[in-house]
Amino acid sequence: MSSVPAQFQQWLQDFYRLPPLAPVDAFVVEVSHAGAETLLLRERGDELELGLCFDPEVLARVEARGGIRGFAWQPLEDFWTVLEGVSHFVCLGWHAANEREISALDLEVQAEIDKFVTAWELGRHSGLGDLAEQIHAQLFDAAGPAPQLPAELRERYSEASRLAERYCRWLRQRHGSDVHGLREELRAFFRLPPHRRRARIRQLPQ
Repeated sequence: MSSVPAQFQQWLQDFYRLPPLAPVDAFVVEVSHAGAETLLLRERGDELELGLCFDPEVLARVEARGGIRGFAWQPLEDFWTVLEGVSHFVCLGWHAANEREISALDLEVQAEIDKFVTAWELGRHSGLGDLAEQIHAQLFDAAGPAPQLPAELRERYSEASRLAERYCRWLRQRHGSDVHGLREELRAFFRLPPHRRRARIRQLPQ
């Protein structure tokens, strides 16, 4: 049986129709009490070294519920923690494979979009109906970044949430009942250069 991070990686690669990327399991580091996931990056010359840290208790809880196939409406915190880390890994891996740069802000925006869309899609597949409104509220109506974080990180997370919320709200309005159109839009958006992604969101109607 695939590990939990590997299940999430396969889901994202299939959804976005990406070619196979390096297996995430080779980069996962389990760190007790790690809290939220952490992506570690270090450049050595032309090489990029990375590690993806998860609290093993988070992975164990998601696995106990059936991994990605065990999606249920509540609770979503652990599910989203794993998905966010794997989203960072997949997005960074695809951009590196295509010799494209991507900023930390754009990784955060993509992760927020992936969290919303994955829960929306899996809710439909699980027979729970269209949970877009409830998912949107839970994901984007939170209190915001923890106040103890450095100001730079708080601003990055806040801006990423604002951009992703605007895009996801538009997705609901434009493609709420058009699953094919939704998927085609998201696949095209994923492949846009980062500066065009942000410009596209900012041009959307309020």
